[in-house]
Amino acid sequence: MNSLVVFLIMISTIGLAPSYVWAQEDTAAADNENFPPGLLVFLDCERRTCDQNYLRREITFINYVRDRRDAQIHILVTNRNAGSGQEYLFNFIGLREFEGDDTEQVWVSSNTNTDDERRAGIAQRIRVGILHYLAKTPLIDQIEIREEIQGIEDRFLVVDPDDDPWNFWVFRLHTDGEI
Repeated sequence: MNSLVVFLIMISTIGLAPSYVWAQEDTAAADNENFPPGLLVFLDCERRTCDQNYLRREITFINYVRDRRDAQIHILVTNRNAGSGQEYLFNFIGLREFEGDDTEQVWVSSNTNTDDERRAGIAQRIRVGILHYLAKTPLIDQIEIREEIQGIEDRFLVVDPDDDPWNFWVFRLHTDGEI
């Protein structure tokens, strides 16, 4: 009788194993269906560096995940002091189907930038870095790129020598000392 009980337990265990595996696959498929279309992104950035609430409001064409294992792209944002501001390094690390497809962006903010200008600069670099991956998906057809360059007419300002009382002179002062 004991061998019959053991046999029945073995049969029931073997019979349940495939349904357990199917249940896991269905759960994983259901998890991916919970996200709207878009890339799954894990944003790895310190709170004092990135305003994550701002980024979630401004960059809405990606899905933010809390676990790196669920992501297709891991964005690691680091910063360090630069001469006249902060240098931000954005490492875009491809995961899953983008494995090995890594890229990086660099942005330098000035000490004169406001918090809003700094947040907007960070958001823009993340948008530009994500485009690299979107271009490899069907989602690229849903992206519209608009060009808004403010003050472009000021770039091509031509100065006539008659207008310049210094005749384009350049003054340079240099001091040096040694003991």
